[in-house]
Amino acid sequence: MSKLTGITVEPGIVSGKVVVIRDVNFDINKNEVDAASIWREHQRLDIAIETSKRELRVIQDNREFSISLGDEAILEAQIMMLEDPYFIEDIRDVINKGKTAEYAVNFVKEALTESFNAIEDAYLRARRNDVIDLTERIIANLLDTPRVDFSQLNSDTIIVAKELPPSITASLDKKYIKGVVLESGAKHSHTGLLLMSKGIPALFNVGDVLSYAEDSHYAILNSADGVINFSPTKEELEAIFLMKENNEQIELTKDTYSKDHVKIRVSANVSVQSSVEEAIQYKADGAGLMRTEFMYMSHNDFPKETDENRVYESVVKALDDVTFRLLDIGGDKFLPYHPEELLDEVNPALGTRGVRFLKLHERTLRQQIRAIIRASRFGTVKIMVPMVTSVEEFLWIKNILNEEKIHLRMTDKIDLGAMIETPAAAIHVDSFAKHADFLSIGTNDLTQFLLAFDRTSPNFDLLAQSMHPSIFKVIRNVVMSGKKYDIPVSICGVLGQNLEALPILLGLGIRHISIDPNKMVEVKTRISQLKIKQLQRLRPLLAQIETEEELLSIARKLDKST
Repeated sequence: MSKLTGITVEPGIVSGKVVVIRDVNFDINKNEVDAASIWREHQRLDIAIETSKRELRVIQDNREFSISLGDEAILEAQIMMLEDPYFIEDIRDVINKGKTAEYAVNFVKEALTESFNAIEDAYLRARRNDVIDLTERIIANLLDTPRVDFSQLNSDTIIVAKELPPSITASLDKKYIKGVVLESGAKHSHTGLLLMSKGIPALFNVGDVLSYAEDSHYAILNSADGVINFSPTKEELEAIFLMKENNEQIELTKDTYSKDHVKIRVSANVSVQSSVEEAIQYKADGAGLMRTEFMYMSHNDFPKETDENRVYESVVKALDDVTFRLLDIGGDKFLPYHPEELLDEVNPALGTRGVRFLKLHERTLRQQIRAIIRASRFGTVKIMVPMVTSVEEFLWIKNILNEEKIHLRMTDKIDLGAMIETPAAAIHVDSFAKHADFLSIGTNDLTQFLLAFDRTSPNFDLLAQSMHPSIFKVIRNVVMSGKKYDIPVSICGVLGQNLEALPILLGLGIRHISIDPNKMVEVKTRISQLKIKQLQRLRPLLAQIETEEELLSIARKLDKST
């Protein structure tokens, strides 16, 4: 079997030589030590702990700055654990019973791991990898066992391993590490969050992958489709190289026009440093969606306002025009410090999400809004409210924004928009358009709710990419409300980067899309091939269209006529 499947952590299509990382089996000395030698084991432990601290500090100092602050927080948490008197005392208690230092560390590691394994919550259970990472670093230093070192890599590489410790993941350089494939792993583990923050395509839970992976063999990782191909054909490899060459050769401009000279704003969806850099590289028209939840997810507590402000300022300085989505936690996005209301929800997709979460954490909301307001000194800033279902929710946020502007003596206008991603907001869209400065259609959740399926379930991959006519009828209505109240309407879900959907969206009146930066080349190129005037003929026909195939057929005919 040359192709294996797994769970997408960070989407992308890359190729490179395979480097397999095998588990290190430590030779733990289980022999008793005499009373006179116990002091020496304590001394060995002290040296190993100090060495581990120095190593983690080096990784911190050498890492690229991450907008999520994820690697900084994760590495700092490990250093704090090395200074935790209770953790160290547990190890010393075992040494005092006549055991070697490595045996004592391994004993505590297994005890802590067993405790984590007993936790039902998947997110908290994923923290066990941090404990394993740290204790194995100490053991490696006790036994003078070399750790994995990727500093000598000088060509495109795909890492394959059973698991990848967070501290090693934090040191990965995207210049040569093009992808990561793991036999196990949790998407919301620190390893998963770090790979997302670095923008490194990754696939987890690829069963038995170590049996198929061989060092130095070429592989193609299509993590967007959840596939790793260890035996690509000559034609498949040529297609990847050609795609890469085409992307490098295409001269993109910031302004994007259709074939008949209609300007279409193509912004970027960003969340971390790597996506901001790609947005600049591919000439994005600012950030149409800045996902702010990532830095919350990477911390062990709510971040400080100064940290938030520093991150937001760096994004605005880099991109000049940024639309911040307020903290959109809940559903498939969790916090490591788990507020009580997120625990044990039977259906998280319909639970404490977006603005509902913010209503329970007004202090956090106000802090975030203040950090965004301060960042507005460096460019154009907008704010949008996720998961609204009622005008009352939106006006509550609007009132807080005005209060915090007064508090900070801010007089410049900051546009506030509503995300149309729930059926209630879609049906009630005229009322939202009266009070909002703009509307942003979040097609990912809107599709999930309209078609009544869980988009995180692998059973519904096709539905998640659906072009059901009902979705476009809702989009048409939102565009009409925007025109009625003279406010902009944008798309910020994956539908906006679907090349088959693009002619339909532009035909319905969408003039602003926000997409993943790595989709800029193909989307901008596609827009330049379309004539909006021809595509607009779809609007009056939409009411009679009953099936997806009928919709696609009409769109293709209109496209060909351009």
